[in-house]
Amino acid sequence: MSDWEFVKDRTAAQGAVWRSADGRLYKRTGGEDLQAETEFQQLIAELGYPVPEIIDSGSEDGSYFAIERAIGGASLHEEALVDARRDGQVGCQTIRRTAASSSKLLQAQARHTCRPADDREAEAS
Repeated sequence: MSDWEFVKDRTAAQGAVWRSADGRLYKRTGGEDLQAETEFQQLIAELGYPVPEIIDSGSEDGSYFAIERAIGGASLHEEALVDARRDGQVGCQTIRRTAASSSKLLQAQARHTCRPADDREAEAS
């Protein structure tokens, strides 16, 4: 991991998060849960959902890894908290970025509608 700077232990699972020296990539390490998460992330990216691009993944030193492109220095949640601490309001730029991300999410959902499980179960009967 000499090319990578440790960021933090993963919060929801075993493993860690690392950042490349230039800050453009993140490397997550873990086990089977990370592999399943990576496969799901690649699937929804192909469907147009706004998620970081996975550029490499595989096994290394007995664990699984995924490398993804960085999408910014702070999450929208973190930006909103900074705004609110400053003057008690979420700033216009944070709201615009959140709306743009939400728009991409809603467009992807609209393109890939899925009937409710109850409808599919009724057809199978």
